[in-house]
Amino acid sequence: MTARFSTFIPAAAACTLAALFALAASPLLASTSATQPPDASASGTDSAVSTTSAVSTTSAGLPAVDAASLIAAAPPLDAFPDADVVVLHQGESIAVDGEGRVTRRVHLVRRLQTQWAMRSRSDVRVAWDRSRQDLAVLTARTFMRDGTVVPTPDNGTNEVTPDAVSRAAPFLDWRELVISHVGTEPGCVTELIYEVRDREPAPLPASGVCWLGGPDPVLQATVSVQGARAVVAAADGRPVSQE
Repeated sequence: MTARFSTFIPAAAACTLAALFALAASPLLASTSATQPPDASASGTDSAVSTTSAVSTTSAGLPAVDAASLIAAAPPLDAFPDADVVVLHQGESIAVDGEGRVTRRVHLVRRLQTQWAMRSRSDVRVAWDRSRQDLAVLTARTFMRDGTVVPTPDNGTNEVTPDAVSRAAPFLDWRELVISHVGTEPGCVTELIYEVRDREPAPLPASGVCWLGGPDPVLQATVSVQGARAVVAAADGRPVSQE
């Protein structure tokens, strides 16, 4: 079963457009996508983070996405004069195995349009629970305006304690990885693909909300939920076709 809808997601629309999912125990596939119209493995409690330079742009349930093609087809910078950041692609896949372990992969392609975005939005923080999850950074790179591609070096990823739990000892297994894009300039495009994989199931059944959008314009968004009795719906109540 596949569920889809298509739309352009303007800035600040995340509160009204989302994919809600709940997962239980029988194989099913559900996906939700939104697209702009044409005119516009370790164990234990140690931190488990890996990085690789291999470029992997596909995941179960998600179509292949080529960042270079997105950049070539993107509207010019002046098409969004008030935006510091334009999201060219936002993809998320959630897969659940028979034991209830979740694998979540995120693919994010963003254009940093201003000096402020270059200074303030080039770092991305990714949270995970190191007591039962592994985090892998599959791709982290910057496409400069002249076409030069600059990968994030090994020292461009740093583990920190999230501010929200810095004084809460029972939650210190929650960590954040700060992924720093280098070679940034106004008009550059950053690409990030990461995966958070459960080593053991969460205490409660998996469910959640995948926000399609945020404070920035989003040109293309895709969500896929696979491997469980999945329920996917648009938060704003719009019809969702099922295949």
